[in-house]
Amino acid sequence: MNYKNLKWYVSNRLSEFASIYHLLVSILLRNDGEIEKNSSIVIEGFPRSANTFSYWAFRFSQENFEEMHVAHHRHKISQIILGVKRGLPVIVLIRNPEDAIASLKIRHPEFTYRTMLKVYIFYYSKVIELKNNVIIADFDQVINNYSSILEQVNRKFGTNFSMFEATPENLKKIKETISQLDDVTRDPTKFSSRVALPNDERKGYKEQILKEINSNSALLKKAKDIYHNLTNQLP
Repeated sequence: MNYKNLKWYVSNRLSEFASIYHLLVSILLRNDGEIEKNSSIVIEGFPRSANTFSYWAFRFSQENFEEMHVAHHRHKISQIILGVKRGLPVIVLIRNPEDAIASLKIRHPEFTYRTMLKVYIFYYSKVIELKNNVIIADFDQVINNYSSILEQVNRKFGTNFSMFEATPENLKKIKETISQLDDVTRDPTKFSSRVALPNDERKGYKEQILKEINSNSALLKKAKDIYHNLTNQLP
């Protein structure tokens, strides 16, 4: 396991010790997406699971967003654990492991399939323990019917978040925002394969990668079982 794989894997495992991990990250990194005492909602998931779309769809639909704080984009189980402990609304984003890992491999080619699958399994195994206290949001539902997720949040947590209207104008606004904010826009040669939007070039990469993922059949089966455990009763 190379250094980047080891660092990513270990940081994910350490995040299980949520309070200590959060304290260290808050001191050392000061990331805007880290959960805070005044957080209004937690929107988290494994990388490449519509995290960016979900955050911006939520943000654009809330008129009073400037008064809110959203815990998002840390991709660590600590965010979910602390959100549940604090009684916050928590949306856990999930995508089938083949597609999530194929997309992550394109974004981070230095990660091995074995490491990615092990992190996916660890992350969502912990979510299973908390699933009665969160809203599970599958990738396709996030992209195609985000308001239905916000409706579930409002019913479960007694909140009054506004719905996202998936008009062509709003979807275009999200797409443009993602394109502008992604740091790879500084390197146009990497944009098409790394930006958090679908495109034909990345689709071709993904088809090749999906074949390689299956060489880790035992881990892939376990990841799929966890995915189905969390999604087989979604509305």
